[in-house]
Amino acid sequence: MYYQVNPDSSRYWNFKALEHAEKADDLLHRAAIENFIGLSHMHQENYEEAIVWFKKSAKKMAEMNNKQNTAMLLNNIGASYNEMQQSSIAMKYFLLAQKIEWDNEHQQVVLLLDLNLGNVYEDLGQDSLALDHYHKSLSLTDPETDPYNHGLNQHNIGVVLFMKDQSSKEGLARQKIAHAIASKHEYANLATMSGSELANY
Repeated sequence: MYYQVNPDSSRYWNFKALEHAEKADDLLHRAAIENFIGLSHMHQENYEEAIVWFKKSAKKMAEMNNKQNTAMLLNNIGASYNEMQQSSIAMKYFLLAQKIEWDNEHQQVVLLLDLNLGNVYEDLGQDSLALDHYHKSLSLTDPETDPYNHGLNQHNIGVVLFMKDQSSKEGLARQKIAHAIASKHEYANLATMSGSELANY
């Protein structure tokens, strides 16, 4: 995604596009552009600014009854709050998004929501709930078509199992799977995280 490669330039061109969408009174494209602006801020860890843009976009998507994108934006807002260590607020947005999505079964959104809910419960020290959501998210991924999220869930499950029992054979096996996926696809961050965990066993 361009916002990941060059977020500043991405925002510049998105603001230009936003001007045209506003002149055309094109609500859908305005909302989509605002989301991209939010993502560019999120990528640069400007989480408060990202939330401002995600909320603008979410409001428009809700007005259009676009449930899938509304849920995704609520997920983005929750993820931003979670990055700022505001777990209780993050949880509120994830649960709002989840309530929308269970009725519509958009798989990609659901797996991200369960992944994020697992993160929040892990941060709160609620291991059983964290594992439950990580396993649900994992069940919606495929190691061939979605290797990153598959590996990330394996890593997260391994982390929680290690916290519960530092000699967990299952936890070790999960980290090995995550590290193999990271090595095969050259996911540097996942390789670092899983490698660090493997060094602890």
